[in-house]
Amino acid sequence: TRRNEPTVKGTITFDENSTIAISPVNFNGLPKYDGCCFYIGTPQKKDYFLCAETPGAARAWVSTLHAAQLVLKAHKEAVNSLSGNGSAKLGTVATVVAAANSTAQECSKEIEAAMQISLRNALGTMTNRITDGPMDDLSIMK
Repeated sequence: TRRNEPTVKGTITFDENSTIAISPVNFNGLPKYDGCCFYIGTPQKKDYFLCAETPGAARAWVSTLHAAQLVLKAHKEAVNSLSGNGSAKLGTVATVVAAANSTAQECSKEIEAAMQISLRNALGTMTNRITDGPMDDLSIMK
């Protein structure tokens, strides 16, 4: 809910068949979240509606989750291949896993960059603000 609250609010369990997509609907309702919302539909028939800080961050989250789905699928194929139930060759599985892991790392960089932009924007708006009372840590650091 807030960056300064380190407690986990819960977990979302999804698999390679889950639906993960940018939402055309702003679930939050605030104009600043237009283009920032995304959806996760899980195999447990649970729906999750989440909003990122920016549209770029939302796209990066969806890309990262898609990459995670590729990793899950590749790992499942590898297990099936090792147990004799799969049709994938081990070399192919290793290639798919490596590519999916690489995609996930790149998407994580996109998320970090989007978060830095959000932080810069937040800091930029704070410089124009006059503080009447005690300043928070972010204002002091600025």
